[in-house]
Amino acid sequence: MTVNALLLSLSSRTYDLCVPEFRELKSTDEPLLSSEIHRYVLTLSVINPQISLIAELVSELSSDEKGRKLRKEIIHCCQAHLQSCSRKFFRCCAANVVFIAELFKRELLSERVALGIAHRLLFGYPASAAYLPTYKDVVLLSALLASVGFALDLPPTEMHMSQLIARVREVKAKVGPCGSLLDLLCWCRSRKWDTKLAQQITQAAHRCVAEFSLLPDCVVDQQLNISPPAATAEAAATT
Repeated sequence: MTVNALLLSLSSRTYDLCVPEFRELKSTDEPLLSSEIHRYVLTLSVINPQISLIAELVSELSSDEKGRKLRKEIIHCCQAHLQSCSRKFFRCCAANVVFIAELFKRELLSERVALGIAHRLLFGYPASAAYLPTYKDVVLLSALLASVGFALDLPPTEMHMSQLIARVREVKAKVGPCGSLLDLLCWCRSRKWDTKLAQQITQAAHRCVAEFSLLPDCVVDQQLNISPPAATAEAAATT
């Protein structure tokens, strides 16, 4: 069975049956497996439970040397995609970030990498203090930190999180109405990453993605003038 066919068949019910077949593929063609896994993730909706299942699969496959190499290859794919995200569809960029968050939750990537991704969304690539986050940057940052901010806001990375939040406060008034998502993010952090508020931010970000899922980032910003859909403003009003 091909990698793509296996991934299509992957569910909570078939997981235990699929893992041995993935292990066999890992032993025969690990580079192909890593690229195919990442390519498949990019086709998924941000609310698709398969993203979490695939992150769990990567964790299970990472128990030996080849598995650790597979994990590094997948993380490299995630980071490379993020660097070129302005030329990608919004939905794909969002799926990539949600997958990164799921990998982080399973300790498959470090705090340094996760913080680096958040930093890139706030300061651009290469980093510049003059960079103004785009609509896409705001939505993806909100989705990422609502999911893993609580884990990054602990020693030894707490100081770095404080610097990120200071940057969020600095730019939130400059990015138009989508700054409401950043307001929610700051409030969530002040409430020690309250679970219900974090879920609300995640849902608002997912609605933003769904509304503009098939548009490249540059087109989204041009059409919206960096303004979010009404769902985001509604989310802010109900908190």
